[in-house]
Amino acid sequence: MKKFKLQLIQNINSMLEVFSPLYDKLFYFPGDKKNYLPTDGEYSHIHKKWFQNSLGNQISIWHLTVKNPIGRVIHCHGSGDNISSHYPHVSWLTSYGYEVIMFDYPGYGESGGTPTRESTVATAGEVIEHFTQQVDPLPVFILGQSLGGNIASVALTDIKKLPQIRGVILDSMYSSFKSLGAVKIKRKYIKQSMYLSKLVASFISDSNSPLSRAELLNYPTLILHSRNDKFVPYQESLNFYNQMTGEDVEFWSHLNSCHTDVLQNNISDYPKKVVQWMRKKM
Repeated sequence: MKKFKLQLIQNINSMLEVFSPLYDKLFYFPGDKKNYLPTDGEYSHIHKKWFQNSLGNQISIWHLTVKNPIGRVIHCHGSGDNISSHYPHVSWLTSYGYEVIMFDYPGYGESGGTPTRESTVATAGEVIEHFTQQVDPLPVFILGQSLGGNIASVALTDIKKLPQIRGVILDSMYSSFKSLGAVKIKRKYIKQSMYLSKLVASFISDSNSPLSRAELLNYPTLILHSRNDKFVPYQESLNFYNQMTGEDVEFWSHLNSCHTDVLQNNISDYPKKVVQWMRKKM
C-alpha cells in the first residue's frame, strides 16, 4: 500500500510539472546588480572563478581564501539577487580559518542559463562534487540557507556520498514547494484567504522536494530556524527534521532573528556555536 501511495504521488507530481513555468517565479528571484562591493582590504581574499555545468552554463564563483585553511565551506545561497548580496552571510567564516566557495545558480548574477528546480539542483550538485574532490584533503561543510537549504538537501542525495563532507548546515530552509507556495500566494496575491491560497498551490508539484529526500540525507546535519521567521515558517524546518532518520542530526530553534539573519549580523553567539559544531565533526 505504501509503495502504491508513493507511486500515486509521483504520478500526480509529474502531471503538475506542466504548471512549473507559472509557479517558478514564486521561488526564484535572480538579480544581476552588485549589491555588495567589498572594501579594498577584502579584495585580496575574493577570487572570481568560473565553472561550467553539465547544461553548458558558465557559473559564477567567488572563492574566499584564507592562509592555511583548516576547512572549506560550500555555500548555497537563498532565492534573491546573487552572491554579492549573500557575501555577509558567510564572509565571517574566513576569520575562523575556513575558505568559502560561493556560487550563483543559473540565471543569477553573471551565471548563464535559467533558474529552474532541475537546473539549480544539478548545478549545486556539480559544484559540490567539483570543489569537494580537490587535490587538497580539506574537510568540507555544506551551508544552505533558505532556498539554498532546499537545493543543498536535494543535491546531496542526488550525488554519491563524499567522505570529505563532514557536515551539512541548513538555515531557515523550507521542505515543501506546495506548502511554501501557499504562504507566498497568500502574501502576494490572495491575502484574504489561506484556503484559496492552498487551493491554488495544490497545482504546484512537490517533486524532488526536500521532505521527500530527508530520509536519504546521511551526513551529520545541523538545522537552524527562527521561530520569528516571517518569510519561511518555522514548521518547514521542523517537518524536515522530523522526517530525517540519520543518527547525527541536531535542530536548533531560536528567537534571535528573523530569516537567515542569525549567521549574518553577529547579533548572537550562533556563528561561534556553529563553528564549534563544525570542529567537532573534523
